[in-house]
Amino acid sequence: LARERDTLAAERARLVGERDAAASELASLRTQQAELRTANATLGRDLASARDSLDRLQDEFSSTRDELSASRSADLAYPKNDLVYAGVVPGVRNLDAFLQSAAVAAAGRGARGTPPARLNAAARERLEISLRGLNASAFVQCRAANNTAVGFPVDLTCAARPNSVLYRGGQTIRRATVTLGDSRTVQNQIQDLVQDTVIHLTTRGVPAEYITDGGLGVNEFVDLLTRLSSRSGSSAAVAIAAREDVRPGGRVDLYPVLP
Repeated sequence: LARERDTLAAERARLVGERDAAASELASLRTQQAELRTANATLGRDLASARDSLDRLQDEFSSTRDELSASRSADLAYPKNDLVYAGVVPGVRNLDAFLQSAAVAAAGRGARGTPPARLNAAARERLEISLRGLNASAFVQCRAANNTAVGFPVDLTCAARPNSVLYRGGQTIRRATVTLGDSRTVQNQIQDLVQDTVIHLTTRGVPAEYITDGGLGVNEFVDLLTRLSSRSGSSAAVAIAAREDVRPGGRVDLYPVLP
């Protein structure tokens, strides 16, 4: 009886051990099962996201390919960096109206889409930050981010500047000492001075498209050369000024000044 009791006790201990091991293994399997379910759910979401991204990339690729094909075989509505629209924006609240006007202008040049002119969310956020930072009436100019064929929407890149007076009417913008003598040399020096003035104004926020005749009109240029040719001496100081106050949001009419 004692031996049978010991045998039964040992058997019970063995069974208890097997039961505990099985319970532990079951708990481990259940944990693994929960982890696998979580992993599968994550993989499922990742797969869905990847499919959405792939579909979007395929659409963008197809659109870009069609646009490139159209750019090669059709007229461009806007070359890259071409001015799409510019205007004075009093504040962030007026930005929607400004962009609607930009879309109308783009449609007038043959851009198509909903809307015809697009400013992506990140670019718009940067523009809004700039407008808030200026905290005053600003001049915003938007240009084409890429070559855009007729029939496609144009993507915009926009920049804001304070619409403050840069130069008063008649104030010298740029001045240079011109060496007199050879007419070709004089002409090149005047052209360099005018180009330097235009570059200076554009870096201050004036669109090159807003500068009349791209600098000096032909008649004023010829008249200046004629006046310089009649000057005595080896050199003359020439200045470039604007007839009216210069603001980024206004047209600029330049003229030469001889002391």
